Amino acid sequence: MWVLRNLKTKAAIRTIDLPGCLYLHLKDLREKQQKSKSEYGVAYKVNRIAIDNGRNKPKTIVEDLDFINIKPDGTALTSHSERVLSRIAEKEFDIGFKFHNLRHSHASWLAGHNIPAVVAKERLGHATEEVTLKYYHHVTEGMRENLVNLLNSQGHSERKSDL
Repeated sequence: MWVLRNLKTKAAIRTIDLPGCLYLHLKDLREKQQKSKSEYGVAYKVNRIAIDNGRNKPKTIVEDLDFINIKPDGTALTSHSERVLSRIAEKEFDIGFKFHNLRHSHASWLAGHNIPAVVAKERLGHATEEVTLKYYHHVTEGMRENLVNLLNSQGHSERKSDL
């Protein structure tokens, strides 16, 4: 049984804007799940989830939550499933892959597209901008190129220095 726990900070409770194509994909996925549920009938797996209500409080058991990470028969994917997918990605693309790295990549993408740290902080669920800057804003090659292009547009000549 899965157990859902409270988030680490209040800042982690947030609304995340999605691009239209992802919204449509999730909506399509939901429709497919409803169709599978109808086709499987009583054989469709009903997942029981325990909600951790905090210290010294009893857990609440909830059934049939709408999750994305389920198989067509309703069976929830497990953390083992994620490890299998990671191994496939590593083998196929010869990279060390962890799903959490997608969070880092997204944060770097935000920084590379000049999204202000205050906006990235809210999207990532950080309590302060300092946390966002400390852990997620990596200088990328694209950022360096943007800087050089900006300097060139201001009349500065392009020079690289090994100071």
